[in-house]
Amino acid sequence: MAEMKKNRKRSFGLFAALYGAIFLAVIIVGMRVLWNVMEKYEASRPRNAIEAYVAGLDRDAIGTACADFLNTLDENIQSRDESLDVIMNSITELSYKKKSAECTEDRLVYVIKNGDIDVGRVAMVLEKDADNPYGKWVAEEQELDFSYLRGSKTFTIPDNWDLVCGTHVISRDCIIDDSIRYAELEQYYDNSAIEMPTQVTYMIDCFLGDEIRVVAVRPDGTRLTIPEGGFTDEQALNNCTDEEKQAVRDFVEDFTAAYIQFYSNTKNDRYSNYSALREFLVKDSDLDKRLYGAIDGLYWAHSSGDKIQSIDMGTYIKIDGYYIIDYVVTVDTTGREGVVTQELGFELLIRNTDGVLKTEELYTT
Repeated sequence: MAEMKKNRKRSFGLFAALYGAIFLAVIIVGMRVLWNVMEKYEASRPRNAIEAYVAGLDRDAIGTACADFLNTLDENIQSRDESLDVIMNSITELSYKKKSAECTEDRLVYVIKNGDIDVGRVAMVLEKDADNPYGKWVAEEQELDFSYLRGSKTFTIPDNWDLVCGTHVISRDCIIDDSIRYAELEQYYDNSAIEMPTQVTYMIDCFLGDEIRVVAVRPDGTRLTIPEGGFTDEQALNNCTDEEKQAVRDFVEDFTAAYIQFYSNTKNDRYSNYSALREFLVKDSDLDKRLYGAIDGLYWAHSSGDKIQSIDMGTYIKIDGYYIIDYVVTVDTTGREGVVTQELGFELLIRNTDGVLKTEELYTT
């Protein structure tokens, strides 16, 4: 009897364990079914769908959503990664706002905001199938636009220079103003047959942020950082080599000595002084004729001697067979009242014919 009772207890325990396992399995399956139903229900709630969409806007997702906008930028100026860096650094807090006027029962439209700024929109549509009677909201149309981050820069450089970003030469289609005159050359533009150099202004607005790395490149390949405020006339126009500058300086020294001797009427020898000066002039030029016409007026003006103390050279400009040179000369003139020191400013238009320099025009400054 005792053995039979023991066997009955053992059988009851086995059946209880089996029933327990079956009951637990039923509960687990039921919970999984319930969980799936709850997941499908939650997916059918538009608020959950749009919040999940906004939360998922990481760098890759934003790059995809604003692909059309990024295509409007110039990757030669700023790479796509650099543009995305600017976008990501600008993001404070992404949120959404429903556009009720554009919504229907199975299509909802939301504005995506970065802080207080509208940066795009997304349309969520309700997709239904046999496995999900509640339906699921998915992003059908999405577009992000960070145009408010678009930068704009202008650069003014000589017309014959290039504006370069990296190895890319900026297209001249970006020029918004051309034929800008140099103040340094203003007197020549309307009074000289020589075609004077001009400047152009580029505008670049196909990048994001505040900074782009561009340089100006001279015709000889020299790359120059563009100063804040642009190049001065002297920086832009000073385009002679050291050898050319030395040759011009030598000429200027000889011309200036002869010119001062002529106008001071040194030793009261007007015609000899004019003949000496004429060796440095373009024959029969307007300057030559004016100087010849001034001879008679020099009769009462003459000095006992002149001594040039210094010549301070300014800008050296080379233009199609000409040099434009400005300088200041300090000269001591000995006359009836003794020695008088003067500072005289000159600007010369010097013609260069196969290395032979002659002055075609002169202005006092």
